[in-house]
Amino acid sequence: MQDDFSEVAELSEDESKGDLEEEDVECPTIQISEGEKKQLREHFVNGYYIVCFTNEMEYKKVLFGGPWMVADWQPNFDPKNAVIDRALVWVRILNLPIEYYARSFLLRVGSKIWHPIKADNNTL
Repeated sequence: MQDDFSEVAELSEDESKGDLEEEDVECPTIQISEGEKKQLREHFVNGYYIVCFTNEMEYKKVLFGGPWMVADWQPNFDPKNAVIDRALVWVRILNLPIEYYARSFLLRVGSKIWHPIKADNNTL
């Protein structure tokens, strides 16, 4: 993990409006108009963003928060030729009896599909 927690992350337009406008000495900012922001976002629909985190807590919040995917920074990264070889999926089990709504059981079922990341807190 890099010291500055810089990562490439896919974010929706609403998510990208957060606290990114705060000034940070480690991450220089460029002031742009709302029109320029809109024009830039058009090119990043379902695309990639470079995000610089100020601390490890924020980095982990984004890394494990979902529903986006985060990857380590890569030199000479070309989003047009990037290969996505994995994806997070949400699995819904219809008509599951209530006694099976336990984190350990749901993760065990998930491990039969692939590597489970987490059990949805709304489910539990």
